[in-house]
Amino acid sequence: MKNISLKLNRWAHYISCLFMIVLMLMTVMDVVGRTFGNSVRGSYELTELFLVVIVFFGLGYAHHYKDHVQIDLLYDRMPVVVQKVFYTVSSVIYLTIVGLMVWRLFLYSGRMYDGGYVTATLDIPLGIAVILAMVGAVFYALAVLTNLLSFKEWEG
Repeated sequence: MKNISLKLNRWAHYISCLFMIVLMLMTVMDVVGRTFGNSVRGSYELTELFLVVIVFFGLGYAHHYKDHVQIDLLYDRMPVVVQKVFYTVSSVIYLTIVGLMVWRLFLYSGRMYDGGYVTATLDIPLGIAVILAMVGAVFYALAVLTNLLSFKEWEG
């Protein structure tokens, strides 16, 4: 299960990186185009949608490698048993929150599609962005679960 989670999150990370590169190139083209009076149509909307993919698809990969911001001033000084308890409790809290987030994103994507919500300039359905956010959140939950089950925190 751990290998599957890592592989899924690695591919999600690659997709996130690809979107970051496209966003960077689009921003450069937009800035250069503005100096000549011809900006990229819909760049503001695409930036918002791309950021959804960049953030949500990068969460699980960052969690696998403990790249999230941590404050471990006191945590590192605690006994290992207490650290394990804190890690387990925090992982269960993460799973609960991410599970609620996935559920609400699922419901929200349905409302977006039922309401026919689209972006203002390019008419891109907003439900797509919400579904992508939900997929990224599922990958994140999978990373939290596999790290909790394997106690990756305690490996040498």
